[in-house]
Order: sequence, then C-alpha cells, then structure tokens
Amino acid sequence: MCNFTGMILTLLSVVLLMKYIARRSGNSELNRFFMKIHIPVAIAFSIFMIWHVLTAVPLFFICGSRMILTGTLALIAGIVIIFSGILMKYNIKVHAVHGWSSLIYFICMIMHMFR
Repeated sequence: MCNFTGMILTLLSVVLLMKYIARRSGNSELNRFFMKIHIPVAIAFSIFMIWHVLTAVPLFFICGSRMILTGTLALIAGIVIIFSGILMKYNIKVHAVHGWSSLIYFICMIMHMFR
C-alpha cells in the first residue's frame, strides 16, 4: 500500500510541477488549464501525503536512515508548501517560501524514491 501511495504522490507532484513549467513557458492556455486543476490536485496531494505517512509508519524500523531522513524532510517541505499555498490565497507574500519548499520537496522526493 505504501508503494501505491508513493506512486500516486509522484504523479501528483509531476502534475504540480507542470503548473510551474506552464507558467514559465508563457503559454497562457496551458497556464490557465494548470491553474484550474492546481487546487484540486494540491488537495489530493495533501490527502495522499497523509495516507503515505500512515502506511509507512509500520515500515519505520525496517527502512534505512536515509529513507527516513528524506521522507521526513519531504513531509516537512510538503507541509510548508501546503500552508504557504493557503497563505497565498489570502494575499500574504510567501511565494519565495512556496517555491523553495517545492524545490526541497522534489530533491527529497527523488532521493527518497532512489534509496
């Protein structure tokens, strides 16, 4: 089950990364499409992140320390991404925090996947 939630999280993360790429590309139609799906995908990301953590808890003592460290850092970065996204809805300027946390999340996620 943990592997399934990890694959779903990876897929959702790639979709969220595509939003950033679409914004940077200058293609307004593509950017508009990803802006529409961004919030529902982020909500699904949050749910699957919690589910992944809950299914990974029994494996805590089996996994190596690098797996635990990268997973924990990705979890913390994911929480920061979620809360900074919520704050941005209220026009609080945390875009840099959101962006840097996303970068840290992706680095940790890749390291977590390729133990």
